[in-house]
Amino acid sequence: MINKTENNIGIELLRLIAISLLIIYHTTLIGSAGNYPSYLNAILTITKMGWLGTDIFLAISGFFCVSSILKVKKENKTYLSYLKSRALRLVPAYYFWC
Repeated sequence: MINKTENNIGIELLRLIAISLLIIYHTTLIGSAGNYPSYLNAILTITKMGWLGTDIFLAISGFFCVSSILKVKKENKTYLSYLKSRALRLVPAYYFWC
């Protein structure tokens, strides 16, 4: 049986926008204004606002963390089981990348 997840398309789209802002911001840090034609300098100036993607992404992550904890409380599970499931999800990926 397939588990149906409750994803909010608006929040997922906002997360995609935040990640895109961060990627664009970090790729434009290589160049500096003044070395390019005026239209490219205008684009570089606009993309320097990409740091806002960090704030948006952290706010969305906080929302998901709190909603996950509230879901555990609603299902009458213990916080220890919540922490155990988080560890089982994160620790293997951590050791894989280390």
